Amino acid sequence: MEADREDTLLICPCDHLIIGDFNRCVNTAVNEANKGHIMTIGLKPTRPETGYGYIQIKKTLDSESIATVNQFREKPNKERAEKWILNDTYFWNSGIFCFKASVYLDVLGQHALDIHTYSVLAHDNKKRYENLSILDKKDVEKIPKNSIDYAILEHADNQKMVIAKDIIWNDAGSFDNLIEEGASLSLDKRTHEHVSIESSNTHILNASRSITTIGINDVIIVDTADALLICNKGESQKLKQATAIIEKQSPGLIECHVRTYRPWGYFDILREEPGFKVKKINVTPGKRLSLQKHQHRGEHWVVVEGTATVVRDDMTFVLGRNQSIAIPKGAVHRLENNGDEALSIIETQTGSYLGEDDIERFQDDFKRK
Repeated sequence: MEADREDTLLICPCDHLIIGDFNRCVNTAVNEANKGHIMTIGLKPTRPETGYGYIQIKKTLDSESIATVNQFREKPNKERAEKWILNDTYFWNSGIFCFKASVYLDVLGQHALDIHTYSVLAHDNKKRYENLSILDKKDVEKIPKNSIDYAILEHADNQKMVIAKDIIWNDAGSFDNLIEEGASLSLDKRTHEHVSIESSNTHILNASRSITTIGINDVIIVDTADALLICNKGESQKLKQATAIIEKQSPGLIECHVRTYRPWGYFDILREEPGFKVKKINVTPGKRLSLQKHQHRGEHWVVVEGTATVVRDDMTFVLGRNQSIAIPKGAVHRLENNGDEALSIIETQTGSYLGEDDIERFQDDFKRK
């Protein structure tokens, strides 16, 4: 909807490994998309993979590299995958799509009217901030959840597939895939030495601490600042199921990572227990938080880097390193960085409720509610 209706769009997942002449596949897809087709890219299976979706094409090819889609097939069990790999009409679904904006929106309106209607509403109610379109969260939440496969591809009759040749492709959407490609995943700047005793084929990724393994085999361990995953190799595709359970049991863990970005900078949650929370808040030079108050918590700020301009009710304070200020519950306040360097403060919250939604905004540079 942001694009011109006659624009041709290439939609690519961000977690795929592609080696080879991908440009040829894209150029072929664009040429066909300009004729009004919804294009996808399919790859000949090299193993009975149960973690990918499949595309079944019609037996007669349109050309050497173009086929008409017969149907999209969901992730199979092992027995079915072993049959499909022997059938020349089955290909891995790369999840890469190419189409004209007008073609996609028209098909969306035909086969997923509810998604189309609420998407139009969200787009019409958008706000602009600098070069960004900002959608209202409540509008977006009204859009029904569905995948492009279910909503459109199972119904549209103008679909074709580019047969990808001479390229290496892997959906690196699981930790098994990353390990298969020899990836060394490190999202933490710290490095740690790990101890392994009588453990084989065990992979430790993104460790935020030193980890010792004793007598375990064929295991993946993914360690982050707020969550730990331990699973058997070959089972990491089930992480989606685990995440759904966690979302019901501990929604806060899903909604808020230990580092949360805001238009004015970001904050890290250093410690959280019932009754208190400790954050490190980093404010970009020239930015400021909203003018706000809290109903359920008080705050105490200590400046550790930079210079803070603090508004508290009808008073303004300028604080340097090691200086602090208390923000009582119910006080109208704001934190600003009017300097040229980054501002960092340690915030200690105390109160009966410490959720991020306990914010009543009176004025905000970023037009948030």
